Amino acid sequence: MAENTTLGLESAMSHDQLVIIKTFTIVTSILGTAGNTLTILAIIKGKLYQKSSFIFILNLSICNLIHCVILHPLLAIQAFHGIWTYRKWSCIAFAYGLFSNLGTELWGYTCITINRYICVVKHHLYARIYGDKRVVIGTLAVTWLFYPILFLFPLTGLWGNFVYAPRKLICYPFADYNCNGFCLFIYVIAISSTAPVILFCYGSIIHKYIKTQRKVGLGREKSSVKTSKNDLTIVKTDSERSRTLSELKMAFTILAVITVFAGCRMPFMILYLYDPSMSKVNPLIHTVLIYFGSCSNWINPIIYSFTNKTIFTSLKKLFTTWKKTFIVQTE
Repeated sequence: MAENTTLGLESAMSHDQLVIIKTFTIVTSILGTAGNTLTILAIIKGKLYQKSSFIFILNLSICNLIHCVILHPLLAIQAFHGIWTYRKWSCIAFAYGLFSNLGTELWGYTCITINRYICVVKHHLYARIYGDKRVVIGTLAVTWLFYPILFLFPLTGLWGNFVYAPRKLICYPFADYNCNGFCLFIYVIAISSTAPVILFCYGSIIHKYIKTQRKVGLGREKSSVKTSKNDLTIVKTDSERSRTLSELKMAFTILAVITVFAGCRMPFMILYLYDPSMSKVNPLIHTVLIYFGSCSNWINPIIYSFTNKTIFTSLKKLFTTWKKTFIVQTE
C-alpha cells in the first residue's frame, strides 16, 4: 500500500518537488521547534507574560510551534509515504488544521501590530485598553476562533470543499483550481485584515520615531544652556523620551518579524492568485515558494532573541540555570 502510494505521489509531483518538500519540512520542524520552544520558555520562566506585548509574542510563538511540531512533520511523512492520499478523512482533517493555523497566524501579526501602535502612538490609551484582561482574552479568543469557524464552511460542504490536490500534496479548501468563490473570499479577508492595518500602524510608528529623535536632539541642545531651575523638567522629558525610544525598539523588532513574514509568505500568495491551476508557472517554483514561506516559523525566534533585550536576557538566565543544574548533576 505504501509503495503504491509513493508511486502515486511521484506521478503527480516531480522528484525535485518531493525533495524540496522533504527538505524544507524537516529543517523547519527542527529549527522552528527549537527556536519557538526557547522563546516560549523565556517568556514563561521570565514572567514576561505579565506585559500584554509579550502575551502577543507568546501567542504567535505558540502558533508557529504548532506548525513546526505537528503540521510540518505530517507534511514530511506525506511526502515520504502519502499517508492521506487515499484516506479522505485524514486529508481533510489535516487541511482544516493547517489552514486554520495559517489564518490564526495572520491574526497574530495583526494583533501584535495594533498593540505596538497603541503603545507607541496612543500611549495614553494603552493602560486603559490592555490593562483590562478581558480585552486581551477577548482578542486572543477572536484570533484563535475566527479562521477555524470560517473553514467550517468547506469542512461541512456549505461553501467550497476540501479536495485532494496531487500537485500540491494536500487537500485544498476550494472546489477546484480556480481562485473564486470561497477561495477569493478568504484571500480578500486575509489581505484586507493584515496589509492595510500593518501599513497604517507602522507608518504612524515610523513618523513617531522620527519625531521623537528630533525632540531628543533638541532636548540635548537645550540642556546645555538651561539653568538649574529647569534641570528637573529636562530630566523628566528625557526620561519620557527614553521610554518612548524603548517602546519604539520593541516596535521595530515586531516590524522585522512582520517583514520576514511578508517576504516569506507573500510571493506564494501572489503567485497563487496569478496561477491557481499551476499551469502558467513551473510547478517547481510553486513548491519552492510554498515551503520557503514556512521559514518565518524559525526565523522569528532568532529575531526575538537578538533584537529584544528583555527576551535575550531571559534566555541567558535560562541557559545559565540549565548549565548550573547540569554541573550539579554531573558532580
